[in-house]
Amino acid sequence: MVTNAKAQTGVRMFGCLIAAAAVLTAVFVGVVWQIDINGVDPGASAGNIESLWGYWLVGGGLWCALSAVAWGLIKKGRNGADERGGWLAVVVILFVAGAARVAVVFAGPPQLSDDIWRYIHDGRQVASGVNPYAHTPDELGAGRGEDRILDQINHPDLVTIYQPTSQVVFGLLWLARPAGLDPLGVYTFRVGFVLIDLCVVGLLVARLRFERRSVWWAVLYAWHPLVISEVAGSGHQDVIGIALLLGALLLIDGRVRSVLRMIACGVVFAGAVAVKPIVLPLALPMVWRLRGSRVGVVVAVCGVVLSGALLYVPFVVWGDGMGRLIDTGGAFVGTWSFNSSMHGLTAYLTGSATAAGVGAGVLLVGVLVWCVWWGYDVWRVAGVYLFAALLVSSTAYPWYLLWALALVPMRFGLAVWVYSVTIMWSYAVLSDMTLWRVPLWVAVAEYVPVYAVLGVCAWRWLRGGEVELNVTGG
Repeated sequence: MVTNAKAQTGVRMFGCLIAAAAVLTAVFVGVVWQIDINGVDPGASAGNIESLWGYWLVGGGLWCALSAVAWGLIKKGRNGADERGGWLAVVVILFVAGAARVAVVFAGPPQLSDDIWRYIHDGRQVASGVNPYAHTPDELGAGRGEDRILDQINHPDLVTIYQPTSQVVFGLLWLARPAGLDPLGVYTFRVGFVLIDLCVVGLLVARLRFERRSVWWAVLYAWHPLVISEVAGSGHQDVIGIALLLGALLLIDGRVRSVLRMIACGVVFAGAVAVKPIVLPLALPMVWRLRGSRVGVVVAVCGVVLSGALLYVPFVVWGDGMGRLIDTGGAFVGTWSFNSSMHGLTAYLTGSATAAGVGAGVLLVGVLVWCVWWGYDVWRVAGVYLFAALLVSSTAYPWYLLWALALVPMRFGLAVWVYSVTIMWSYAVLSDMTLWRVPLWVAVAEYVPVYAVLGVCAWRWLRGGEVELNVTGG
């Protein structure tokens, strides 16, 4: 009787944690509605940073509530409690996630980023039969006040950096917009990304149920303040690739490995790579996962190669443009820098950004080999790799972390989880949009907790304990 009463008390306490997280999610939506970076002067060099304090404080509170949910699942056991995750839980997770995202979409125009205008411009070009890589916005008249979309694009002197899969989605979203209600497409694009993001949540729930784990793990992504603000608020397109990557992981990690399934895995993975090429090295652990089936490896690789060709070749033969895309990519890798940690420190110590980049590449290869050597499954390998890629990158925008954060419900990692709240502080850069540099004290506060957790992980590994602070298998 005592044990049963204790269990019921635990269930009630866990229910209170879920309720608190849902309420804070609603409060966070209200805070996002209040963000006004430029204040009354759209041309200001310094953003209205005061409007972000609510974003940080309430977002931090929501993160703490979600952390408590994770802790509640951990305390119940390695996988969480199945009895805490029936179909009612799935409905609640999706309803809160969907309602929060839709409410944020219609809060107003994007405030924390202007990247969506490039997506819209690219979509309009593709839908009009024009190669998006052929002309820069400047060449098309940006800055003349004649086109509201062109005039709001950043780096108008460069062609787009977004890859073919994204371009296809952008074109479809432009065609799908109701021109009378949303002539610029800014709401249509964000609604489209929200729908894709809800597919990400659905894939997580499906995999959690397949592994007989509590679906409440999914709220760590579905209700996360960073995800809500970056996808619904700013409208970042990364969710296209995230959804495809999760699909590929689901296909390759299933019990049945039919030829059709492996072809589908290759096709979907190629689509993810054609959103963000940094995903490509994950082919190594995925092929390793299929090492017992030569046919599976050959079929999956053929699916990747053929699908990649189908995505890129049309843009190659579609007039002059791919060379300009490569030029933009070179400018991004060689000259752009924001909120970096390892890369910035290495470049400072060596005096060479090239050396820092080479070191980052070597480290990432080492991370992949190390993960495979230690027998991590493809879910954890993907999470560790995508997290490491951001730590060694010269550019670490908050929305880049969504790739690794989407794997947290599957293979929880404390360092990624801590980073998911501290990276939100990098928006302090908006206090001085002329220099576009995160204040040093903010960068220190952002990264010290992350590397401290990594240090503890390394210490535990050296002592023969778990390789990572995780509770969901490996």
